[in-house]
Amino acid sequence: MITLNRFSGKKTFLEKIKSIDYVLVTIILLIGIISCFAMYSTDGGQFKYHTNSHILKFSIFFILFIIFSFIRITFWHRSAYLFYFLVLVMLVYVLWFGVSAKGSQRWID
Repeated sequence: MITLNRFSGKKTFLEKIKSIDYVLVTIILLIGIISCFAMYSTDGGQFKYHTNSHILKFSIFFILFIIFSFIRITFWHRSAYLFYFLVLVMLVYVLWFGVSAKGSQRWID
């Protein structure tokens, strides 16, 4: 009975919050905090461009990580081929219309 409810896609929001892998979330959060301290250290102990940029990007992507974890896995399975096709189209687009600079192909100018 418990396994049927655990693997069925019909969980309430509270059940989804309870089923989050808190160890994984904590480890990702700790790695992000340590990397923020490392960026702070490389900027000479001041909140300059690199530190502020890193903290902002980490915060945004951590929130997106939490939001995307609530999307059903069946959505990702159904849309995987579409995402794969879009990435291939973007790579071909860069191959044809990208900018060559310093020996490498860059994104669109």
